[in-house]
Amino acid sequence: MSFQFTHPWFLACALVALPWVVYWARHSDVQIGPWRRWSVLFIRLIITLSVLLALAGLQWLRPMEGMNVIYLLDRSESIPAAQKENAVQYVQRTMEMKESVDKAGVVVFGGEAALELPVLERNELPAVQSVIDESRTDIGAAIRLATAAFPETGQKRIVLLTDGNENLGDALPALRSSLPLDVSLDVYPMGTQRGQDVSVQRIGVPTLLKKEPRLMPRFSPRPTNPKTPRSGCSSMTS
Repeated sequence: MSFQFTHPWFLACALVALPWVVYWARHSDVQIGPWRRWSVLFIRLIITLSVLLALAGLQWLRPMEGMNVIYLLDRSESIPAAQKENAVQYVQRTMEMKESVDKAGVVVFGGEAALELPVLERNELPAVQSVIDESRTDIGAAIRLATAAFPETGQKRIVLLTDGNENLGDALPALRSSLPLDVSLDVYPMGTQRGQDVSVQRIGVPTLLKKEPRLMPRFSPRPTNPKTPRSGCSSMTS
């Protein structure tokens, strides 16, 4: 058991308030018996001390036992089927490794999010049963649903399994809104490995065209890695 104060400087007022209460209790002109005088003084001290502790923001800290983990499974079409299956196996494997006081749940998402498994002490994920729109990826909707599904007690952690190709919604506002609730986020990267990107710097076409079956525009691509420059041309049917 431990305590903390959000505004501890208010405790300094006790050095003035408590002696002031004792002083006026001893110099009061009210004629009452000794036991009543001491009872009144005790009650006044308790009230004064309670007000000071409230102003100082007294908090009783209790240890948060157990970890609540919610897995966010990206089921969008941008992730290969083999990696989706590996993600399900990863969730099942880590669920079996948790402590007895820990809880786990699963949220699947694509164009929308669905709660596949609620947060429970004993859970299994043999396969994903929820049907969602796999043509889109809305990570923000999954984070919001997971934040709302957490129990009130225990630590809160989100494990996000995705390729990060978000094309619907915005994950950052959803993540910021979960921070005041002490929700931590871990990311398990998924998706296909991408090659080197190329940007087109210039496209050249003739200013005058004759009636020919093919148009030969010239373009100048530039790879993102300047060590391997490339150039070329492409043709297209007119």
